[in-house]
Amino acid sequence: MNTDFDLSPGARSQLFEYLIAELERYYRQTGTFRVAPPLDPEKVSQSVRSFDLELPVQGLVALQAVLEGMTAHAVHTPHPMYFGLYNPRANFAGILADLITATMNPQLAAWSHSPYANEVEKYLVELFGIRFGFEKNHIDGVFASGGAEANFTAILCALNHAFPLIGEKGLQGIEESPVIYCSEETHHSILKGARMAGLGTGCMRQIPVDRQLKMDVAQLRMNILRDRKSGLRPVMVVATAGTTGTGTIDPLESIGQVCDEEGIWFHVDAAYGG
Repeated sequence: MNTDFDLSPGARSQLFEYLIAELERYYRQTGTFRVAPPLDPEKVSQSVRSFDLELPVQGLVALQAVLEGMTAHAVHTPHPMYFGLYNPRANFAGILADLITATMNPQLAAWSHSPYANEVEKYLVELFGIRFGFEKNHIDGVFASGGAEANFTAILCALNHAFPLIGEKGLQGIEESPVIYCSEETHHSILKGARMAGLGTGCMRQIPVDRQLKMDVAQLRMNILRDRKSGLRPVMVVATAGTTGTGTIDPLESIGQVCDEEGIWFHVDAAYGG
């Protein structure tokens, strides 16, 4: 075992005790800081580059430097006066969970590697699905690291559903040019996902919105009809339950009805509103 980073039990305990005490102080006193302190790029850079990585540094010194730097040179998103919608103060239970997962490093890629954690995920997905009104035996899913990963996963699911050979042949398994529909207010991760999937943004149709910034369902129908007549393959519609800019929720039932009628994969980006 490499003890350079593992340290001795005594040294680990000392660092743990110091770090927990300092993080508790920050958690308790965040409201005393400025939400957005004045930032000097040169000063921040010098603070980071003052350490020579060829020279050893004591653990406590390293922790002190990181905590001081993070406190002095950051927008304090846990602050009670910070009103960002997507990166608010972490729930304390989530902080404890991050500490556990960072230490125990559960691997969910295979059930046999971490059966307890896999069953926790399965159970929570089931409970969320029930809350959304799905039948218990029709619920399935996994947690994603964020909205971008979730949207990209949905694009891949839609493609595999429309083109079963894509898993074996890749893009060569696509017989027709696929089209994906979303509103003008949809998060840019959908466009990014189209690029990552190898489709390019040319496959995207950004549907106009109405005065309430909701997807215009009549325009959606018209675009699908026009693309079918052009020999293209509509494969996916992305509706949003809480847009990034305004929190608008698209007319999900009407869009879902269109998808049912047209046989198109229906994805709801609910990273915010969900």
